[in-house]
Amino acid sequence: MRVRILLHADDCIWVPWHYPEWLQGLVYRTIGKTSPELASRLHSEGFVVGSRRYKLITFSWLFPRSATQEKNGLWLEPPINWWVSSPLATVMEAFASGLLTYPEINLGKQKVVVGMVWTEPSFYPRDRVVLETLSPIVVSTGIVEGDKMRKVFLSPEDQDYSRIITENLQRKAEAFFGERVPSGEVEMKPLEYRSKLVAIYGVKIRCYEGVFEVKGSPELIKLGYEAGFGERNSQGFGMMRLKVREVANEA
Repeated sequence: MRVRILLHADDCIWVPWHYPEWLQGLVYRTIGKTSPELASRLHSEGFVVGSRRYKLITFSWLFPRSATQEKNGLWLEPPINWWVSSPLATVMEAFASGLLTYPEINLGKQKVVVGMVWTEPSFYPRDRVVLETLSPIVVSTGIVEGDKMRKVFLSPEDQDYSRIITENLQRKAEAFFGERVPSGEVEMKPLEYRSKLVAIYGVKIRCYEGVFEVKGSPELIKLGYEAGFGERNSQGFGMMRLKVREVANEA
């Protein structure tokens, strides 16, 4: 389930470069307004698969009417579009209810108002779709150097990129479906992309945004569409949508 939110303000809104941290906190606070137990369980526990935990929720970065860059952040001109998604209907229902019941929210110390909340149509992918990022994708692997493990962030051109994307989706599927893990693989071929280096909670992350041809298991593609592709989805990474030119009646 995916919702699109339209945010209004009387003037431009300033956000730091690490503003996805603000959005993550906003997601949990909003869920907690109508379901505190659910928000606490999602934040603290998530879904455990082996040594990994998955929250199965993701969100986009902010899409304002226009943006002006400064050294430490951005000025965003409203209205501002924002997307949030999860395959967990109870989570999204609590989130949407929280927004509609308490439409005045904080971005930092600034007040913004929820103007509209749309539930977007369900996504039923074919075995090939063209998707574009609404937030950059993070894919990494570990390399052993001596007696230490070093994390390496992968480019979409890396030969292991699609394999690691697939393995990540399979673990998410195990968390979501239980023992029934959809078969098949997912191949992500970059059509256009650019690299970004961002710092979230003080950690520098190499990520990539752009347009991808995505082929493979429709079930895994759908799960990635709803829960996010790659890593750090609950911190605002890996959200995608159908390429705009391929979407009929785009609002």
